[in-house]
Amino acid sequence: MTVDWLVLARRTQTLARAGAAEAVFEQALDGGRELGAAAVALWLYERASYHLDLVAERGLGGPEAGEKRRDWPDLFKIPLTSAGSLVGVAEFYSDDEAGFSADQRSAFSILSAAVAAS
Repeated sequence: MTVDWLVLARRTQTLARAGAAEAVFEQALDGGRELGAAAVALWLYERASYHLDLVAERGLGGPEAGEKRRDWPDLFKIPLTSAGSLVGVAEFYSDDEAGFSADQRSAFSILSAAVAAS
């Protein structure tokens, strides 16, 4: 898949303006899917308990589908950092055996940076 960089630019601008966490998550999930991911998951780091919590997902089938995550042909994980600290992880899943292109991985990185900055 060829990345539509105009879609990415619009999506990151929308993320920057979204403000509320729920809106940011929805925009990121939609953006990941528009950029070619079959599924997207966003995890936030909980400092008090030192673990990641799943806060939003699209395409994975909900919490009961957790075991199926190992069956995806390609999984691209990106740490979400803000001011040098880990705030979460974004996961992009491909159902294509060829996996993600370098352009897609770059686009997911840009999208993830916008999520972390929001």
